[in-house]
Amino acid sequence: MKNIILSVADIRVVAEQGDVDAQNKLGLIYLRGEGVEQDYSEAMIWFLKASSKGDANALFNLGSMYQKGEGVEQDDAKAFKRYRNAAEQGHAEAQYHLGLMYQKGEGVEQDSAQAVQWYRKAAQQGHADARTMLDRMEKKGKEDIRTMLERRHNESRSVSPDPVKSARKRSAVIERGPGAAHYNMGLIYHNGEGVPQDDAEAAKWYLRAAEQGHAEARYNLGLMYQKGEGVKQDDAQAVKWFRKAADIGHIDAQKILNMMAEEGAVVPQEDPEAEERHRNGADQEYADAKMIYNKLKGIARDNNEALERHHKPDEPLDADAHYNLGLKYLFGDGVPQDFTEAIKCYRKAAQQGHAEAPFDLGGIYKEGIIVPQDNVEAIEWYLKAVERGHKKAKTILDTMYREGNGIPQDDSDPAKWYRKAAEQGIASAQYNLGVMYRNGEGVPQDDAEAARWFLKSAEQGIAKAQLRLGLMFHNGEGVPQNDTEAVKWYHQAAQQGDSDAQYNLGLQYFFGDGVPQDFTEAIKWYRKAAQLGNVEAQFNLGGIYQEGVVVPQDSAEATEWYLKAVDQGHEKARYNLEVMSLNRDKMKNK
Repeated sequence: MKNIILSVADIRVVAEQGDVDAQNKLGLIYLRGEGVEQDYSEAMIWFLKASSKGDANALFNLGSMYQKGEGVEQDDAKAFKRYRNAAEQGHAEAQYHLGLMYQKGEGVEQDSAQAVQWYRKAAQQGHADARTMLDRMEKKGKEDIRTMLERRHNESRSVSPDPVKSARKRSAVIERGPGAAHYNMGLIYHNGEGVPQDDAEAAKWYLRAAEQGHAEARYNLGLMYQKGEGVKQDDAQAVKWFRKAADIGHIDAQKILNMMAEEGAVVPQEDPEAEERHRNGADQEYADAKMIYNKLKGIARDNNEALERHHKPDEPLDADAHYNLGLKYLFGDGVPQDFTEAIKCYRKAAQQGHAEAPFDLGGIYKEGIIVPQDNVEAIEWYLKAVERGHKKAKTILDTMYREGNGIPQDDSDPAKWYRKAAEQGIASAQYNLGVMYRNGEGVPQDDAEAARWFLKSAEQGIAKAQLRLGLMFHNGEGVPQNDTEAVKWYHQAAQQGDSDAQYNLGLQYFFGDGVPQDFTEAIKWYRKAAQLGNVEAQFNLGGIYQEGVVVPQDSAEATEWYLKAVDQGHEKARYNLEVMSLNRDKMKNK
């Protein structure tokens, strides 16, 4: 069967009969200059005709023209709008471009969660570039969580008797006093801060400081001999420097010596100094010293054996200890790496009231690090963190609830998930719960309850909630009718750029509802809304300029706003344009 090749004239005939496929095809022909002279204006006309009927391909092509500035002024916001309209119809290429715009913050506020959502939709349709971008973003998300956990790990080490920790605590504030300069140089080389990391060089500087009586340098030198870092491993030398540090009041050195004496390692059990050091260290987190010593000696080759040997039943680990132990298992720091044990320790720390543990667990489950990805589980842990005042957890939850991530789609009681978060002050959850009560979705329809949750969300600055609350006050739904309150909430949302609120505020000023009538103010807000693409505001401005209501009559201005409304499918605007055209023809024929 031969391919049928249609001429441009043939395609135009079909396009003029209203066939959207032909209209879109004709637009592409003029856009690319295929068999005709390239003509962006003609391309735009045909894409507009097809897009007015909702054709996804035409919407995508319009978006592309706005994004590239082909025949029109480059406008990312307009491109974004067309891409979104096409993407919502399942157009894979539009979904991919929408993801790019969300990722880069072009034409819309940057939003990685939205970018991932649209990349995923496109990838599910086989879009290779979307799959690549999705993989990159998901990998980055996991790397961000890993980076956070590594930072936590390093911070946890910095609160234990470990030279790396000590270095980090002191790197920002240079110590002064005998041996301080040499000690600081030791820290710099030990941590590789501005120089290549070099344990041997660090040991040299610590030795110089230690010989000048610097307690921390003596202690760090003992640790280096203990572990064989930068020097040959030598327990006797380690004990020597621990003792010298302990003799001038170094608490951690006292604890280490106590443990070594208790284990009979190098320090004899009958060491007469051990009892005194034991008393000195007993009131200074002696249980932590046991865990630290386990790390230094590498005793914890077997978790259960290590805990049995060094953890007494009458000395339960507290939340911080469980949290830090979880980090050690996670990174294999002094114990065999064991993700199951890490999660177990995190859970115990969380149950004991630790704020960071549930936050970290939330991130682990959200990104699927060392466990299967599970947004529902992530939300549970983030909620626990929020209960303990964790601000970042609240921010993350707000995003998750705004996007609906982690809310089971098949749950028989979806409201419970929003209620949990709403009661913890998550603004987006409060808004969504308000919507559920307003619409009777999953809960009995209840305008008063809807208004209550909208108010809580609105007070936290959520523009959509402020708009909804304004509407309820204007209509007296769930709250007493009060246009003054309506104006108050419309205004707050309008200032955040909500075009519906701007349009409604314009109406209030136009009719003097809740505010003194003010046409100038009304037109100001109509214009703001119209410039953001609010179709009713565009239509109203067209009517105002067409009729010369409260402003001088201006057909050109009216036509401009009507055309913008027609571009969005507003039939009354299309009718008014036709009327204006007929009137012009009549005037010409007179």
